[in-house]
Amino acid sequence: MVRYITVGIDGSEAGRAAAAWGAEIAARRGVPLRLVYAWGIISAWEAPMDAPQHLRMTAEEKLTETGDAIAAAHPELEIRRESPPESPVPALLDRALDSDLLVLGARGLGTIAGFLLGSVSHAVVARAECPVLVVRADSAGPEGPAEVPGTARPICVGLKRPERPDEEVLEFAFAEAARAGLPLRVVHTRRSAGDGTESDGEETAGRLEAALTPWREKYPQVAVDAAPVAGGAAEGLLAEAAGARLLVLGRGGRRLGALAPRVGAVVHAALHHARCPVVIVPHE
Repeated sequence: MVRYITVGIDGSEAGRAAAAWGAEIAARRGVPLRLVYAWGIISAWEAPMDAPQHLRMTAEEKLTETGDAIAAAHPELEIRRESPPESPVPALLDRALDSDLLVLGARGLGTIAGFLLGSVSHAVVARAECPVLVVRADSAGPEGPAEVPGTARPICVGLKRPERPDEEVLEFAFAEAARAGLPLRVVHTRRSAGDGTESDGEETAGRLEAALTPWREKYPQVAVDAAPVAGGAAEGLLAEAAGARLLVLGRGGRRLGALAPRVGAVVHAALHHARCPVVIVPHE
């Protein structure tokens, strides 16, 4: 079965940034790119043929515009363009089933207010069964290895429990770092122990290293920097990811599908305040 990198577009700057990221990743992985502009139906009982013609035409125009720009930059890339007469959320969730990655855009609001994650992106992130990459409108495109060794911005991944690491999250982070030729920074935040003293840093570092050993062996080409970080999970992750190229986090409840709960506080904070694109990987 064909697996896609699927990008949801809507004609906005954020959608164009998402398409640029999706195209780079699809080209790097050697898989087809699918552009989706879901133009929706006005009401639940209205048939697609009754929907306003201009919605369909707008969708086709934006797909052509975006697809042609990508084809010019990546002539070798297979591009599929779809304009389903569906609401965006169900259309994207359905296409997540045969996608390796779903890419969506978010509009920037500035460092104080954070970034605007629309209702579509938020719903898809919470329920998609494949990893979802959220890209800001002002995000630079993906980059490969730095020309000067040691200057590449790393991929950053949050590890919640070293003693029970989420395999899907680490697999995505290590594989993406290997494909892009980028270093990987593994962040595990820890708070003080219940009696007010700092938890044993050496013991935590040992558990962290034990969790990463099989992944270092599987991806020996990836340079890994890992250390426990004291403080709150959201604050620590955002601080460590400040200079990252990409932040990778996990979301539980993969099998729940449409019944999945909203994203947790850490994922929510990252989606709204991280300066870099964020990938949310569903896991069991």
